[in-house]
Parts: sequence; C-alpha cells; structure tokens
Amino acid sequence: MLDLHNADALRAKVLITEATFLDEEHGPKLKRFWLMGYVVYSIREKLNKQYDDLKDKLKQIVKLKKSGAEITDTIFFPEVAITGDTTTDFMLDLHNADALRAKVLITEATFLDESYSVDHARQHGHTHLFEIMENSHWIRNKAVVLTHFSPRYSIEDIHLAVSKLQSKVSAKVVPLTEGFKSVYQ
Repeated sequence: MLDLHNADALRAKVLITEATFLDEEHGPKLKRFWLMGYVVYSIREKLNKQYDDLKDKLKQIVKLKKSGAEITDTIFFPEVAITGDTTTDFMLDLHNADALRAKVLITEATFLDESYSVDHARQHGHTHLFEIMENSHWIRNKAVVLTHFSPRYSIEDIHLAVSKLQSKVSAKVVPLTEGFKSVYQ
C-alpha cells in the first residue's frame, strides 16, 4: 500500500511535452510551448534476483544483510500520472512511457465528437477523444480519469463519449465531471 505520509516512499518526475498552439492574437501563425505534467512514483525494495535460489533463504539473507551486502534492488513504480492541459503528443514520446503505465492516468479530453476536429483540438493545444481512442493501444493504466471537457458538451454527451473509449481500453475510464459547467445546464 502506498504511504502518502512517508516522503521517502514517493518520488515525482516531470513530464515535458512540446505542443503547438494557434496564436489567435497575432494571426494564423503557430506558437510552440513546453507543457508539464507529473508522474508520482512509489519506491519499493525487491530482493535481488541473484538471491532467489538460496537454500535456507531467510537465514542466508539475514547473514548477507548483516555483512553489509546489497541484497535488494530499488524499484520505482509509477502510481499516478497527470498530463495537464496538453495534446496527445505525450503518448508518443518514449520519455513519457511511465505515464501510460501508471496505475492512474489523469488527462484531458476537451473535445469529444465530430463537431470539432482533431486538428482544431491540436491547434488550440487540447486533446480530442478521437486521438486518445486512436492511441489507446499504448494505454496500460488501470484507470483513466478524463478532465477538462469543453463546456459545449452536456454531462450526457461526456458519458456517451466515455463509453466509446471504454470499449477500446482495459482500464476503467472515469469522467471527472464534479464541478463541470455546461452551457446546456
């Protein structure tokens, strides 16, 4: 179990993704930004594989430990990844692979249907549900929490869209709609 009160049990890594936005203030040129997200890791000590086959294992391990031998390997396990406001480019960046295998992935899904194109989402630095579905084969998370929905959608629209993604991934997909304000409410 992850102990949130033990600072030594957690480490964080910053996800950095480059994205391109439409600069509406200065016309149709594109601007590049670096976006940040985070991965929180738990740290576990695991018995080194070379000691797996010891006879009288417990006694031998105690003896090795008392002698000062390093008997464990430190394993960093990604627990939660938060992408922030971004495009799906983070999914294709190998440096961010831990985000897609953390127990929980929290990511945006601003646009959900054909009323806005994937290109529109990308130009404005957002994620379209269609892109998440297209890249769903990379998702290894146990749960995916979707956030940052456009207020153009109703709660019903969001739940319908989530069901489409749910059919493509083994992870539990949950829309975070607490506090969401739709223009249709």
